[in-house]
Formats: sequence, C-alpha cells, structure tokens
Amino acid sequence: TGLVVPEAILGDLQGQGDCAAGEGLPPPDAADLLRWHLALRARHEKLSLAYRRRVHRELRAQAAHSAILKEFAVKSMATVAGWMTAQTFVSYIDHGTSRLDLSKPASVCVGWAIYAAVISVVVPTLDWLLRDSPPANSLWRDQVQLFKACLPMMFAWAWKGLVSAVLHLQGQDFWTKLAIAGVLTCFVIVAELCPCYGRSTKAIKAKDEGDTICARILVFPGHLGLAVGFAWTTLCTHYVYIFCEKIREPLLVFMVEAVYFCLISCVLTWITVILQRRIEDGKLELAEAERVPSQDRDLWKIKHAVDFVSSTTALDAVHFVYAWGQLDVLNSFFFTYLLGCGTPTSCERFGYQANFAFSMLLTLVAARGACALAMETRLQAWSRAGTWLATQALGLNVGWAWANFTTAAIASVTSHDSELRLPPSVMHTVCAVFAWIVISVMHRKFQVERRAWDRHVAEQEEDNFLEHHLTL
Repeated sequence: TGLVVPEAILGDLQGQGDCAAGEGLPPPDAADLLRWHLALRARHEKLSLAYRRRVHRELRAQAAHSAILKEFAVKSMATVAGWMTAQTFVSYIDHGTSRLDLSKPASVCVGWAIYAAVISVVVPTLDWLLRDSPPANSLWRDQVQLFKACLPMMFAWAWKGLVSAVLHLQGQDFWTKLAIAGVLTCFVIVAELCPCYGRSTKAIKAKDEGDTICARILVFPGHLGLAVGFAWTTLCTHYVYIFCEKIREPLLVFMVEAVYFCLISCVLTWITVILQRRIEDGKLELAEAERVPSQDRDLWKIKHAVDFVSSTTALDAVHFVYAWGQLDVLNSFFFTYLLGCGTPTSCERFGYQANFAFSMLLTLVAARGACALAMETRLQAWSRAGTWLATQALGLNVGWAWANFTTAAIASVTSHDSELRLPPSVMHTVCAVFAWIVISVMHRKFQVERRAWDRHVAEQEEDNFLEHHLTL
C-alpha cells in the first residue's frame, strides 16, 4: 500500500487483528490498522478537548467564586468598621456639643456636622498617604488594603449620619425628606460635573503630579451614595412606617414590609435596567465623539456628561435603597414577627443575643447566596439587573446587621441595669478597637486562604494548558 506504520502501533493493532482473525475474519492490512489508529486518536483528542474545556470552565468558576467572596467580605468588614469609627468619634464630639445651649436634636446635628467636616479632609489625606502599595503578600499590605477599603465607607457613614441628624432636627414630614433627598442628589451631580472633578479623577487614575490631597478631597462627593440612598429610603418608606406604627400587629407589619419590598424591587430593577443601558450607550457614544460636528461638539459633551453623571449617581443610590428595603423585610420577619420586638436595637426581651443569632445566620446565608447569584448567567437584562441589586445588597446588609448587634451590645453595657455602667464614649472606643482587631485578623486570614486558593487554580490552569499543548 506504500504506507509506513510505526512498529509499536502496528504490533498493538495487529494484536487486535489476531483476535479478529480468530473469530473467522480476515486480518486487517496496514492501511486499515492506520485508519483505525487515526480514528481512535481523533476520538481521543475530541474527548480530551471536551474534558479540558470543562476543567477550564470549572477553574474559571472557582476563580470567580474567590473574587466574589473577597468583594463580599471586604464590603461587610468595611461597613462595620466605618460605622464603629463614626459612632466612636461622634460620641466624643457629643461631650462638647452637649454643653452648648441647644436641644438634643440640634446638638446631635452639630456633632455629626463637625465629624463630617473633619472626615471629609482626613479620609482623602489618608487615602493619598497610602496611595503606594506595600510589598506583595505581606501583613502590612493586607492591613493597608483593608484600611483603604474602609476609608470610603467612613466618609459615607459620616454623611449618612449627618443626613439622619438633619432629618430628626427638621422633623419627619414628607416634604422635608423630599427636599433633603433632592438637594443632596443635585449636589452630588453638580459636584461631579465640575471640570475640577474630572481632572482630579483622571490624575488619580494616572498617578501623575496632579494626584494631590486636594484632588482626593474633590473626588470624594462620588462616595456619597450611602447618604443619597438613605435620604431616598426615608422618603420611600415614609408612609410605610406610618402605617406600621398604626397597626402594630407583628404579622401585618411583616406583610406590609414584604409587599413594599416586592413593589420597590420591581421599580428599582426597572430603573436599574434603564440606567445601565444609558451608561452603556453613553460609553459607546463617547467613543464616537469625533464624528459629531465641531460646532455642536461642546453642547454634545455637556449633554453627554450630564446624562452619564446623573445615571451613575442614581444607580449608586438605587442599590442602597434596595439594600435597606431588603434588610427591613428581614428584620421585620425575624425581630418583629418571630420575636415580637419593634426593631433590632430595641429588642429588650432577647437583647444582643438575638442580634448575634440574626447576624450570624444572615452572614452564612448571604455569603452562599451572593456566590450562587453571581455565578449564574442571566440572559435577560431584567434578570441581570435584579441579580446585581441583590448581590450588592447582601454584603451591605451583613455589615448593617453586625452594626445593629454592636449597638445592642453597647446599650446593654451602658444601661442603668448594668453593674459596670461605662460611659457610652468609653464603650464605643473599646468596641471599636476590638472590632478593628477582629476585622484585621479575619481579613488577613481570608486573604491568605484566598491567595492559596488562587495559586491552586492558577497551577491547575497551567497544567491544563501544558497538557493541551503536549497532546497537540
């Protein structure tokens, strides 16, 4: 036949041919043996390729799982750390403002205003000082990363506390809430539209000589999403809280909160779809800016900037409104319906023990739920928007739940029934130091385990890559 067959292959296949001949069939020639061998090899390569693709998908899923857990853990830790830090400093400021001839709401408002003003300068300064990353995989690097992740949340909690204090000072009427929410939203949009904001943002990303402390201060209005979201949440839940205060029946309160969350989820998901589409369209239009006529380019850029900034600001606030709605329905089910308490921080029958159980349960369920939601591919824009809102809310709600536990624990120590009777500021300081220590240790351990897992995934990916090329 003119075909040359390797002796090893020929021997193996002739063994199969002898078996075939023993059954009364003629032995195959060299061409048949080679054809069988090539077909068998092609089938083997096809199966091997399918297996490698499956392994590659699993490794990518494992890497994505690690990234999701990191984001979830850091967001939860930053929420707790930012809240504890804010409460501690404000408790000391209250010592000074309480001596002023002011009412209690006015004194609290002045205290939060002082803290927000100080933190608006201190946080950008610390962010600028820590702009250079320490050596990789070191304890100092992990702590710096944790602290830098907590800085925006410290800023956000300061302004959220100020908004809450202003609302209590001015009263809880609907129009006051609407005015505060509208003014704060417009302030963020106008601040981000200023040319200095855009220049500072570009300088910080490029890490050039324009990256200064003043530049960091100018871009921090972009971290006011928590305050804006809280202002709109108080507006959306205005009549819900009034109705719940009137009925006071635990089951009915839970039903009202559940119906509100279902309605607000649909509305916010629809808004998120529109905003995400506007942001994506804005990015595509920005790439085609040169096609716009020169006489209309300036007006086009202004319109594009307004649309983009307003969409990103609204999207940032929307997911905070969703998160508060999600937490409210969970609190109403666990504390109001099951335990018969008013709120998590006023549950005197079960105290901080109930908050600890709720926080631990929510942490376990939310961590698993965030991974499950993020790992699944959604085809429709509505489903993708709902998944994004849910995953963003879970990390925040875990942090808020632990913050409520801390509030209940501090209240039990500083109450009149306690034998110790520590001042609130001292107890806040002790709890803040303890929380930072625990969070630092947990973050370090989490980062070590995550890096080990990422190395394992990278090694498996490399082995899969080498096996693929060696087979070829």
